[in-house]
Amino acid sequence: MRFRTVFLAALALCVLLAGCSVQPLSDLLSEPTTEETTTQRTIPRPSVADVENAFEKAMEVYGWFDLCALECDSADKTERGGHTYYRVVSDAVPSYEALRTLVFNLFDTQTGERLLNEDSDAPPYIDVDGALFGQDFARGSDITKGDYSLTVEWESLTCALCRVQVETLEYGDELNDDYRRVTGHEDYTFRYELIGQRWVFTDFQLFY
Repeated sequence: MRFRTVFLAALALCVLLAGCSVQPLSDLLSEPTTEETTTQRTIPRPSVADVENAFEKAMEVYGWFDLCALECDSADKTERGGHTYYRVVSDAVPSYEALRTLVFNLFDTQTGERLLNEDSDAPPYIDVDGALFGQDFARGSDITKGDYSLTVEWESLTCALCRVQVETLEYGDELNDDYRRVTGHEDYTFRYELIGQRWVFTDFQLFY
């Protein structure tokens, strides 16, 4: 009688399990494929040297929009929207797409869109049959700013702080031995962050 009771109980258990959806063992042992896990695997944290190099490049590229236009061929020009554009002569950015890619590899979307200004009537650079053309512009740099030093600190696994200290200068009589004097310094902090799949600067500006 006892054997029959055990047998019936086992049979009932099998019927119950047959009606359930059982997750395969391989699924239980596999790691979750969350977006965060994927990002951590495919986008490693850059080294301090990598951040320093990115900062130097960001200074250069930002300057193409804010300080002085890329070198152009004045003999090769076109008119668009009442503005004159000249063909850019640069091995680093041979096309508009190359410039656009470089901008968004360095800066967040908001900053990149502000620099390219593509929706305006007179963007600084345009595409002409695949070639890069730009307006001829320049402004004077701030001569009261001297050399700068850069220190990289990690605020978190996804954010580096680029702390910049810039000399402030004062100028006197050209005949004076103390014509150019360092009077102090100014401090700036720029954030280099992991945004989606990109390490980019999120609050960049020129201090010259």
